[in-house]
Amino acid sequence: ESARDATLRMEQEALDARTAIRLASLRAQKDEERAIQQRAVELQKEMAIREEGRRRAEETGGRRPTQRKAVPIFIAGVQCTAMSFASLALTNRAAAFLVDGDVPVANRTLLVNLTVGGGVAVTAALIISTLILFTVAVKEGLGVINNTPVTFHRCDGRGPACCKNGPHNLGYAEKFTYLANGRGFETRQRDSMRRHLLVSRTCRELKPIVIYPKEEGWKLW
Repeated sequence: ESARDATLRMEQEALDARTAIRLASLRAQKDEERAIQQRAVELQKEMAIREEGRRRAEETGGRRPTQRKAVPIFIAGVQCTAMSFASLALTNRAAAFLVDGDVPVANRTLLVNLTVGGGVAVTAALIISTLILFTVAVKEGLGVINNTPVTFHRCDGRGPACCKNGPHNLGYAEKFTYLANGRGFETRQRDSMRRHLLVSRTCRELKPIVIYPKEEGWKLW
């Protein structure tokens, strides 16, 4: 093979390599364009479904977003506080009675431990509930006073099983539904809406609603 033939062969191989790279790039570009077009079609279908759900929800009608009133929640916190003290006092009296009283039991120590353990568990649960209630009451009260906007997430209620057994299959609760037909999940928590959509897969989330307490006429009581 002469030097000229070798040069021509190498140039041809380089040209073939560049052509193969170019063809591969074009194929990848076309595949990407097809994927983009497919995603666009799917997005259009999803938007059409959401728009239909929004229209049906508006036709069905329902209530305005629910307010969590601060004063009743605070009163519930006070009641829970009283129950906490009562539980603690009852636990102490029961333990003292078992220790000092004339109780005919075979294993008094075990009974005392069970009584104290159960009483402490109930008291701790009541204390935690009290803290949660007071925190929510203060947050809701300040929200009304300062007119802090509140975001509500709602679904369109299209799913045949939407809220049929509660928002997350945990039992029906009317306060979570907003549509007149008993469907349509409403929540302030984005993650709670995500869990609902995992249960009721036919539902679609609507555009979040931003509420200003003063414009809605919300009160502390």
